[in-house]
Amino acid sequence: MLLELPPQSISDVDVSARFRPVPLERAIASGEPNSSALQTFKLDRHYLALNGGSEPLRLLEQPEVSFDVLRQRLIVKGWGVELSVGQLAMLSREMARQFMYLWQAAEHRRLSPSESEAWSLIVRQVDMDAFHRNLEKPRYMEGQMAGSANQVYVRWPGDEGSEKLSAKHSSAFSLINPDEWFGGYFLFDEDGKVAGVERLVPIPAPADDIWDQWPPLAS
Repeated sequence: MLLELPPQSISDVDVSARFRPVPLERAIASGEPNSSALQTFKLDRHYLALNGGSEPLRLLEQPEVSFDVLRQRLIVKGWGVELSVGQLAMLSREMARQFMYLWQAAEHRRLSPSESEAWSLIVRQVDMDAFHRNLEKPRYMEGQMAGSANQVYVRWPGDEGSEKLSAKHSSAFSLINPDEWFGGYFLFDEDGKVAGVERLVPIPAPADDIWDQWPPLAS
C-alpha cells in the first residue's frame, strides 16, 4: 500500500529538480525516494494560461500534485490529470486543457460521473466569477461624458446620476470632450459597473426628448 506523505509547497518551475525520473530498480533498492510512498505537494502556482496566455485563469487554491514513485507518474489530485514525470513541463498546460474540456462538457450537460466529481472540485479551486466575466462580449452603449479628462463620469440613458470610472478606464475617453455624447463597446462586472471599454467614438447628441422615451417602446 502506498503511504501518502504530508503536502509540501513546490512550484512547477523548480519541481523538475524534485521529480527527476528514477529507475524503478534503483528506487526499490535504495529507497531514495521511498519506493512505497506517494509524495504529495502543493503546486505553488496562482494562474493557468488560457488562450495562449491572454486570459489567465486564477487559482483560488493550490492544487495538490502527487508523485507516484513506483509508476513514475504525476497526478493532480481530483482534476483527472495524470502524466509521466518526463512530461512535467506540460503539467500546467494539461491542467488548463482539462479545465476547458470539463467546462465545455458542463455547459452541454454531458459530464460523466467521474468528470462531474472532478469539475465540482475544480470550480472551487479556480476563480469562476472572473472566468465568466472574461467570456462576456462587449455591448454597444451610448452615453454622455461628465467630469474632466482627469476624472471621468458617464451618464447612461434612463439612469439617475452618473458613474465614476477608474483611471484605468478613464484613459479610453481621451478623445471625448466633457458633456459630449459617445458610443462604444463596454464590459460590465457583476455589479453592473464598467469593467472594460473599447472603440469609443464621439457621436451627435440625441434628440432632447430621449430621456422621456427611454427605454424605447417595443414595436
